[in-house]
Amino acid sequence: VNQDFEKITKATDLEFWNLYVPKWAPINVVQETDGKNRCLELRDEEPYDYCKAERILPASKKLTVQFRLNPLVVSQGHALEIEVQDQRGKRPLRLRIDGHWLGVDHRNVEQHPLALKSGKWHDIRLVMDCQRQEYDLYVDGNKALQNIAFQDKMDALERIVFRTGPYRNY
Repeated sequence: VNQDFEKITKATDLEFWNLYVPKWAPINVVQETDGKNRCLELRDEEPYDYCKAERILPASKKLTVQFRLNPLVVSQGHALEIEVQDQRGKRPLRLRIDGHWLGVDHRNVEQHPLALKSGKWHDIRLVMDCQRQEYDLYVDGNKALQNIAFQDKMDALERIVFRTGPYRNY
């Protein structure tokens, strides 16, 4: 899967994406701040809810997900959460972008948050393996964490979720 936003003018034209968009938490396809490319923008001014963009992927036992992220502004109380899930919503991992930090929200991982520069594009890559039940995290081409055990046992990975706040049951 290689998602390109160049030929898309509005978020409702995205194929294979499921969007949850409350009135005060819009999702749009916009021009990047450097003016070179188009990107998916998630905003959140909703105090009690979040917006969510979920991309369906072919079911995979081994999966590498790579995306670029520019954390421009994180308002108080909101953070961007990124999860990879199976078809039922079980998740082996959750990344949390909070202010200028990227953290792994995982009960079995002790680690210091990784610094991110606001207003700068960062390359994030996740290499996941259901046979080993673990993953590696790369930030800007550097291995940040390796051999991190999945939080839940997974048979296959089938979607990536970008959400502007914690899931209601967390």
